Amino acid sequence: MNQGKRYVRNTVIGLYGTAVLFVGLNRLYASTLDTQVPQWLRSTMTLGLAVHPEHEPVQAMKAGDLAELRNFRHVRVVGNISVEIVGAEAYRVTFTPASGSKAEIQARQEDDLLSLYAGGEGGGTGVLRIELPTLVRLSAQDVSELTVRGLQAQDVSVSLHNVAAARLQQNKVAHWKLYSSEALEVPVDATTLASGSLQTQGDLSIRYREEPR
Repeated sequence: MNQGKRYVRNTVIGLYGTAVLFVGLNRLYASTLDTQVPQWLRSTMTLGLAVHPEHEPVQAMKAGDLAELRNFRHVRVVGNISVEIVGAEAYRVTFTPASGSKAEIQARQEDDLLSLYAGGEGGGTGVLRIELPTLVRLSAQDVSELTVRGLQAQDVSVSLHNVAAARLQQNKVAHWKLYSSEALEVPVDATTLASGSLQTQGDLSIRYREEPR
């Protein structure tokens, strides 16, 4: 076999080996994320290193546990509930289910990001109230009603996906970035308008609404 043919053969064998190795490593990694694989086997395959799936399971939290959530500036809320974001001196998270509702809140906190998911038998409804000293980013999805009131901050980014209604009240924020994936008109009061600028993106529009006297 001449040198040219030997080179082509070795190249093909090398590429085939690389492909087999790539598939094997991906299957091995997938096995480390499978909760059905015994813990001792996952530990062996990962050499004892911690491996976290992209979406870890979260558990429903009791009222007392929600109240213990602290030190978050980024908030994500998902679920068919009413959400109130309120500026306050201290952190406090409470959830009040609607009468007859079996809704519950699942929560996960990673550093300063707090993710809250509304679930429960039959979906359920209720009011989730989040009090916090300041806010940097808010993401809401499938929320029936969102109110942001009394915030004091330099920059706040709000991203809305399939949110039925939203409004801004009594806020003192220097700059807003507001986005909605669907058509949404957001009422804003005079205090919020006078305190800073509002930049809108997506299919969101601003409507001035006078404050009640």
